[in-house]
Amino acid sequence: MSHIDDSWRSVLTALSNTLTSIGEQDSEDVRTALVAAFKAAEKAPSHLLNLYSDWPEGGLQSDAQDMQANLGEPGFGYVYAPDDTDLACLERLVKLIRALEFAASGYSLGDYPTNPNVDWRVRLPDGAEHFLVPLPRRIWGRGYDVRTDERAFSKRCLIMHRVIPTKVDGTVVTFVPMRSVRRLSNDPIRFAAAVFEKADFGDAEHQNPFRVTQVELGDFNTVALDAVTRTHQLPFFALVFPELTVNEESLGTLRTLLKNKPFTMPSSTISPALVVAGSWHVMDGDRNFNIATILNGQGTPIATYRKRHAYGGQVRPREDIASGTEFPILLSPEGMVGFAICLDFCNHGTPTLYEQVDIDFVLVPSCGNTSTMDGHLHTAYELSRRYSTISFVSQQCHPAEPPTRGYVSLWEDKSVPTSEKSKVFEGWAERFTVISSFPVDM
Repeated sequence: MSHIDDSWRSVLTALSNTLTSIGEQDSEDVRTALVAAFKAAEKAPSHLLNLYSDWPEGGLQSDAQDMQANLGEPGFGYVYAPDDTDLACLERLVKLIRALEFAASGYSLGDYPTNPNVDWRVRLPDGAEHFLVPLPRRIWGRGYDVRTDERAFSKRCLIMHRVIPTKVDGTVVTFVPMRSVRRLSNDPIRFAAAVFEKADFGDAEHQNPFRVTQVELGDFNTVALDAVTRTHQLPFFALVFPELTVNEESLGTLRTLLKNKPFTMPSSTISPALVVAGSWHVMDGDRNFNIATILNGQGTPIATYRKRHAYGGQVRPREDIASGTEFPILLSPEGMVGFAICLDFCNHGTPTLYEQVDIDFVLVPSCGNTSTMDGHLHTAYELSRRYSTISFVSQQCHPAEPPTRGYVSLWEDKSVPTSEKSKVFEGWAERFTVISSFPVDM
């Protein structure tokens, strides 16, 4: 019989051979089989994937449990039936995926391995590599009844795992485990942003290409102390400073504040889980990078993120930086956290890598105007729709638009932000910064 998309049929034919090959090498390697099956399902035509929500999770799981007994058969029990309709082929495949998920979940010990960059890596027979991450996606705002859950393919094809590329858009993905004690998961998750009255970048304003070597904020110490103090008065997940506002000296000041805590600390709260110390232009050898340093709540550096997209072009001065080649993902107790710096997140002239990386949070230090913020909100919306990702942006207003100091936005389903609503007129922002989380019922 004829099919609309013969190219996907060839993918299914190849999958049958791939699963047989995997099973012959190691009959217990359900992790590799799971990744292979997921990547095949991902290639289905979009009109088929759109119909995924017609299958309630309860039915999928019931059929998948019945299929588990067949996983010991050749090819993990998968048989491609050429005479089936395209939709029947997809249904058969996603039930296999759920059965493999149930089997693969037995290999997880409930904690991060010693080296997730090695232990989570899966190599397919064709040489392609992916990470199979045994961490379910956080479901923000409300729980879902497993029996009636009808979320879309991108949010539900995998419910106990996530497949993340080892390299995306020329960038190497690395995991950074965090070993911090956090509050209970059903407490509110709070975000904070520190923005300044204005930012003057001195001679860099008149250079092309430009490299920022100085910034005049006027009140860094005051704003930093206020922000750090407030994030210890209630439990906070993250504190984010804007792009190009934290030079080497200010970074030292911020680390000292977090380490020494020169204020009265309530006995019932703890330090924020992480602090994104804005960013700064830093020379590494003979190349300049725009680098964000990520600190823990005690001021210890735990990761760095290097901006990938240089600002400028179209008669605007070009930012004189080399592009970062690594995408760190923090494994926090609240979920997986990624980062962007300004244009990495708001540039829609080219695809961003964020649509290809299934993570829980993206934290974005930024510097720019209303159109910059609108770009951030566009990306944040797309990620929320695709993966339920929460995006938090801390943007310094530049050029200055008194009395606006900056923009702060947290994208979540319940309260849709706009650039106008995100404007900040005070030194420290709490608006759009609290979401509620609920345990995920599996």
